[in-house]
Amino acid sequence: MLFWIAFHIYGKYMSIYKYTITQPFTFQINLSFLRDVVFISRWVVIANNNITVLENYSWDGCSPKFKINNKIVGTPDFGSYTYKASLLHDALYQYAGRHSLTRKQCDDIFLIVMNLNKFKLASFYYRMTRIFGGFFWDKNFNRNRKNNDLA
Repeated sequence: MLFWIAFHIYGKYMSIYKYTITQPFTFQINLSFLRDVVFISRWVVIANNNITVLENYSWDGCSPKFKINNKIVGTPDFGSYTYKASLLHDALYQYAGRHSLTRKQCDDIFLIVMNLNKFKLASFYYRMTRIFGGFFWDKNFNRNRKNNDLA
């Protein structure tokens, strides 16, 4: 019960940003489901098996995060082990319903990047994302479809 209350509250405070990239970040990976995807938006470009997140993009790291007494608390980030994975995952989730990737494909990219960085908790973080990430995916998907959100 407490978990769902926190999710409800979190929905009102989703603009907690812990990181901002100062230059574009491109991740190249040869995945069959990414081969024919072409998507261009303000913050994300997907083409030719590349996912590029553009400079000045901000995100919260591994979600969820809350601000309590001016301190950010929530799912622990593990530096270089989760930094790039959470960057790509958050950016892809932000555009749910605008690009052609499924939630599972975005979650699989999250897992792949964590495994490439040899994160020992990658499987656990992936499972938690599969269990609880639907709330965030659905929220963004519905907002994007309703508003044709280009931001």
